[in-house]
Amino acid sequence: METKDIKILLDKYWEGETNQSEEKQLHNYFSNTVVADDLKEYQVYFQSINQLSEQELPADFNDKVLAAIEPKAKPMRFLTFKNLMAAASVAAVLTVASIFYQPNNSGAALSQAEKQQAQQAYNETLLALQMISTKLDKGNQSISKIGVWHQVQQKIANN
Repeated sequence: METKDIKILLDKYWEGETNQSEEKQLHNYFSNTVVADDLKEYQVYFQSINQLSEQELPADFNDKVLAAIEPKAKPMRFLTFKNLMAAASVAAVLTVASIFYQPNNSGAALSQAEKQQAQQAYNETLLALQMISTKLDKGNQSISKIGVWHQVQQKIANN
């Protein structure tokens, strides 16, 4: 093959536009001992590519790579988002309960306006807790999708 043709193929190769047969031509040309002087610098590259393609990966290569990629198991912590939200909910309920059951200093019963205000605070707290519960449920659904994705990844890795 002429040096001019090899240079054209090299340009295509570096642009990523060669097909397998053209790459094979390049590999064959550079595996010969006779290479044009201005192309000698590429000979080492193609020879090393040929040597690397002949090497076999160890049997446990995929396991090692996946072990390096997968996150390490984190120790369980008590202060998780779920536990903090539960503590905040309990605190909110206790606050509302203390408003209802707080003894009046004068000993008289709560006025109608105070009862309505306490009921309104209770209803707003209940709505806020329901919203938090909904958000937590959405988060749990997202986490379950991650678990499914992880299982699929394990099946792929085992094959």
